[in-house]
Order: sequence, then C-alpha cells, then structure tokens
Amino acid sequence: MRNLLLASLLLTLSAATAHAASAFQVVPPGSSIQDAIDNALPNGTIVVQGYHKECSTLYANVTGLKLLGSNATLEGLSGTTLTLCADNVTIQGFKFVNGEAHINLNGFTGTKVLKNSFVNSEDDAVSGSGDGISIIGNVFTSNYENIDVESNNYSGKSVAANTPNILVQANVTQGAYYGIYVYSDDAWVIGNTIQDVNFGVGFYVDGQFPRAVGNTVLNACISDAYQGGGPDAAGIVVNNQSSGGSLIQGNFVSGGIVGISYFGTPNGNPTIQFNHVDGSMGLYGESSGIYVHTSQRPGKGIGYGPATVASNTVTDCNGPGVTVYTTLGGVYGNAVSNTWGMLIFGSQIFISGNVVTNSYAVGLYIVGDTNTISSNVVNGAVNGIWLLEGSNNIINNCLVYNCRGAGLENQSDSTIVRRSSFYSLHNPVSTGGAFSQYTGNVPAGTTTGPSAGGTWPTDLVQPALFNGFI
Repeated sequence: MRNLLLASLLLTLSAATAHAASAFQVVPPGSSIQDAIDNALPNGTIVVQGYHKECSTLYANVTGLKLLGSNATLEGLSGTTLTLCADNVTIQGFKFVNGEAHINLNGFTGTKVLKNSFVNSEDDAVSGSGDGISIIGNVFTSNYENIDVESNNYSGKSVAANTPNILVQANVTQGAYYGIYVYSDDAWVIGNTIQDVNFGVGFYVDGQFPRAVGNTVLNACISDAYQGGGPDAAGIVVNNQSSGGSLIQGNFVSGGIVGISYFGTPNGNPTIQFNHVDGSMGLYGESSGIYVHTSQRPGKGIGYGPATVASNTVTDCNGPGVTVYTTLGGVYGNAVSNTWGMLIFGSQIFISGNVVTNSYAVGLYIVGDTNTISSNVVNGAVNGIWLLEGSNNIINNCLVYNCRGAGLENQSDSTIVRRSSFYSLHNPVSTGGAFSQYTGNVPAGTTTGPSAGGTWPTDLVQPALFNGFI
C-alpha cells in the first residue's frame, strides 16, 4: 500500500511539473516548435532559439500564445511557414527566410506581428484576415508582396474608432513586387518606410476612417509596365468608398508614377495635408504629385464632396503638381514648383495662399462655379490663372508674374477680380468670358480674346493634360 501511495504521489508531482512547464518553454535548435505549441497553455510563452526548418506548416492554435524568437530563424517551405489558429497570438523577434509565404493571419483577432524580419517570400510575407491586428517594427526585404491584410468585416460604420482596427506602423520594406495593402475600416498606416516597389503601390488602404500618417515612400511603381500609369499607380493610395473622414498627413513620397492618390465618395471628407511629394515621373495628363477625387461620377462638378488639401509641397513632377475634384472644399497653403501646375475642379472651393513656381503649363487651372481664389502667387507659367467655363468666381489679392501667355485667362462668366496683379509677356489679362467686376487691379484694363493671339507660345508644346481631366 505504501508503494502504491508513493507511486501515485510521484505521478501527481510529475504531472504538475509538466503542466507548469507548458506555461513557459524554450525550444533550442533541432527541437520541434510544433510540439512546444501543442504543449502550451493559453497565454503561455515559447522562446525559440537558433535555426529551424519544420517539416510542415506551424499552427499557432493556443489562445494568447506568445512566440518569441531569440536569434531565431525559420526557414520557409512549400506552403505557409506559420498559420494562426487562435486569437491574441504574438509573433515577435523571428527571421523568416525563403519559402512560399511566411505568416497567415487566418481570420483570428488580436494578432501582433512585432519586430520580425521577412526575407525572400515567394508570395505574401504577412497576409490573411482578422481584426485588432498590429504589424509593428518589422523589416521586409525582397518579398513578392510584403503585407496584404483585411478586416473580417468592414464598411457601413458611422463613427470612427479611437483606436485602429488594423495598425501597420514603423515597418521598413526594401524591394518587392507589391507593397502594403490594407482593407479595413479604421486602418492606420503610420511611420513606415517603403522603398523600391517594382509594380504595385507603396501602400494601399481601403476602408472608412483611414489614417496614413508620417510614412516615407521611395520609388513605388517603378516597373516600365506602369510608366504613364494613372492615379492608381501611386506611392500612396487611399480609397474610401463610403462615409467617414480620411487623414493623409505628413508623408514623404519620392519617385514613382503618382505621389499620393485619394479616391472616395462625396461623403469621404478627406484631409490631405503637410505631405511632401518629389519627382513623380508619369506622363502629363496621366499622373499628378497629389491627386484627390471625391466622386466616382462622371461630369464636371457632379456629385463631388468636400476635401481639404492644405500645406503640401510638390516639386519636380512630370504632370500636374496637385489635381483636386471637390465641392465645398479647401485648397490652400500648398507650394508647387517645377510641375504642370494645379488643376482644380468643382464649386464653392476656397483656393487660397497657394504658391506655384515655374509651371510648365498653367499656374492655377480652375473649372467650376462660385469659387473664391484668394492670395495666391504664380511665378512663371504659360497662363497664370485660367478660369475655364463656370461662373461667379471671385479672384482677390492674387499676384501673377513671369507668364508667357496670359496672367489671367478668363473663360468664365460673371467673374469678379479685385486688388490683383497680372504680369505677362503677352496679354496680362485676357477674357473670352465676362467680368461682373474688375477693380483695383494691375493692369487696369483687359483684352478680349485668348492669350497670345489664340495660340500657345511657339517654343512650348500645348499640353494634352487638360483634355484628359476636363
């Protein structure tokens, strides 16, 4: 009897020891990570050391599991290296190399992918669906696609959350066929550095209440197949096809076809501010440093919604510096140089404090009604300010000089011009439309008919971009 009791006690102690060990485990090189996962308790921790190449996909099937790498390398295989099968899993500190795909989120919530390195994935480095996802501080190198993640359910919200549903932050990517793609409401893409994306965009966000803040995108869409591509071939693309505000702020974009593109419905209400775009290289009329379209409906001014495009800097673009389609919006405080100028379409827009320098076409090209154009400066352009069609526009306190065509080309009706100055090599102020008021300006009078005798200056080819945007 005594021996039986002793054996029972030893068995109990052994089981308790094994149970306690499963809350924290260390997996050295040569040992099985999957065995450790299968032995883990909920909210347990597994520390993986050294080089590992598992025989099949790893399945993280324990809720709250923390998989932590300590100088750990996971060699990929045919299929996915690691697939999530539980909520609130953390994967941190690993180097994933080679293989078909590295991490599949697989529809679970609360996943954290932190401070890992992803190298040479033949497909997506991190992909799948889920909610409450954080992808922070990772380094992606030479993958086919870096990140492609989607919320389980998105669209139809009415109020923005105070926290992101999917957070992609402080990641660094170098070289990829496609960049970062996030499909979710309340998606925040913040402080990432994205370089040398061969074909796709630097990053693309689709959903309501997106935030794209403080990112650096260098050389997106650099494939020859995208040369002359449209506004969807961009360093940053935000697509909000429902309601809710969008914030695109403080990003730096250089190279690529288009710098920043926003597409949305009239209820999208985007704010695009404090961004810097340098060197977009698409063909004129097909690209723009910053492109903002607040409606999918065709036509001039039909169904556009409000947008704020403010305090951005755009330089050295082979196309318009800024293109905006909006109504009841604001375009102000932007600095645009060495581009094809600014194209603005819509009505009741406040256009103020913009500075356009050395435009290869027009400084401000405006199509629409009842716009207020105030305190803008154009230094060097073919035509300084060109109002095409529309009516009841107001120009106040603008300065236009060093123009090779007209300082002001007015093809609009019932235009009011006050306290502005227009200096040009040809007609300072030319009109094919009508002024309802023209007071306190330099020059004091106007000339009927188009600028430069109805033709573009002979040493500069008339740009075709206007036909594409009107």
